[in-house]
Amino acid sequence: MKTKNLFYIILLVPLIFFSQGCNFFEAFEDTMNEKTAGDLISEGNHKLGEGKFAEALERFERAAEKESSDEANRGKASAQAALAGFTLLEAMDLLQHGHTPSNSAQGFFETAKQLKSRETLEQALMTMDIIKNKNQGDFAFLGIARTVIITKLILDKYDTNKNGKLDYPDQIRFDMPDKSFPEWTILYSAFSSSSGQLSIDRAYSEIAIGFKGPGLPYTAMAPFSGTTAQGSYAELNQRLLKACSDLADKIKFAESQAALSEEAFIDAIIVMDGNS
Repeated sequence: MKTKNLFYIILLVPLIFFSQGCNFFEAFEDTMNEKTAGDLISEGNHKLGEGKFAEALERFERAAEKESSDEANRGKASAQAALAGFTLLEAMDLLQHGHTPSNSAQGFFETAKQLKSRETLEQALMTMDIIKNKNQGDFAFLGIARTVIITKLILDKYDTNKNGKLDYPDQIRFDMPDKSFPEWTILYSAFSSSSGQLSIDRAYSEIAIGFKGPGLPYTAMAPFSGTTAQGSYAELNQRLLKACSDLADKIKFAESQAALSEEAFIDAIIVMDGNS
């Protein structure tokens, strides 16, 4: 009887192996050869390069659990953003080489339309904010992603017929009774703040730091506070700053029109994305 039971056990072992597939062997390998945070970060970067964003995120999260380093959080933010439908390189290509004027807010609206999940990109932004020693690439990511989130929020709130643009069929009101989004007055307060998650000045400052480099002397001026900073910027990067300022100007204009009438406010919202 014992021999028979042993036979069944021996028979079941390979069946368990094959039923578990690669996950069994990966878990077995991890147990036998405990991976360091550095190992997991390397794996995560490799998965990112392969476009396996969910697997990359899992590696970076495990690395961060072992050791909350800048490298782990940077990778985690990149994976979260990619799952949201955002990568900095693709966004820059669309902003600087797309069909819209590169010094106009329209490019940010077009980039925002590519997002799969605004909420997931917001998570990526918060993860990137954790990084203690940010490099220029981190600031570039933060500034562009933050501006895209702002434009996507405007689209999500006011594109009520969900056709991907702001137009007169949209049912826009100054104080829209919408449980999913704040009223305009609250949004404007967030957009015009100096340091909030939806602050355009903050996004502008991050873009100014992230894209400073070889080029012509340029005075970067935060669109709401008027704070200035000197630097050198290539022409395309100057246009990025102007595009961010253009978005701020359109938001300021909508706020000024809200004081006149609801019709004037609606007109100002409709023209924000440049499609009307």
